[in-house]
Amino acid sequence: MPSSPRVLARMDERIATLGHDLSRFVSVFQRAERFSGPSLYFHRRAIEQCRALGSPAAAIRTDGYLELLYATLTAWGMHRMGPGNTKLRDFDDFKASLLTQVDAINALRSVSLHDVSASEIGQLTARLWPLLSALEVSVAEATIVANSKTLHHLLPNLVPPIDRTYTYDFFYSRMNLSVSEEDAFSEIFQRFHLLAVQCKGMLPGLLDDGWNSSTTKVLDNAIVGYAIAMKPGSEPSDRERKGNRSPS
Repeated sequence: MPSSPRVLARMDERIATLGHDLSRFVSVFQRAERFSGPSLYFHRRAIEQCRALGSPAAAIRTDGYLELLYATLTAWGMHRMGPGNTKLRDFDDFKASLLTQVDAINALRSVSLHDVSASEIGQLTARLWPLLSALEVSVAEATIVANSKTLHHLLPNLVPPIDRTYTYDFFYSRMNLSVSEEDAFSEIFQRFHLLAVQCKGMLPGLLDDGWNSSTTKVLDNAIVGYAIAMKPGSEPSDRERKGNRSPS
């Protein structure tokens, strides 16, 4: 059962706020410097190597790339030692799962979210969900977070990475879903599309050699920036940022 009209209206209000001031929220994200080190290093390498190999299919069929993607997901918090379900499946299972979906993934390689028309987004969402939900990346029963982060590195201009702390909280004001994952993906993805289309003209100018690695990552970064901006005192001052930096 989808979210209530009240929740959907709140989502739309927040998307409108982002769309009206996207560059500011991206700047807030950048100034906060919340993520660095291995999470950025492996992310950039995974994106760049997939592009260098020419297609998602070539990347998936290259063990070296899959090892890099596996390391990226680990750096992104998808595997924690000790008890709990925040764990990736064994590498061989991870590889086998991607290989079963390689043709479906590769067929979407030229699709950019900001170029999809309003009349096509419903069909695209319905096409993506079976693919995303079929991947076996994490041992957890929940699929959206680990699988969207995986697909993001193979289809960076189409699939945004989704997480609990920022994405779920932005859309649902909570870090756990009260609707089915299929409904949640549909609601989230179609609103990412609205934002991508609204901001299509400015997205290329925001790309850089850091976290703004693709158009959907820019949108994801804006959501993190929104979370920071909406919490008074959470955005660090220039003095605090300089004090937290390691000497060069």
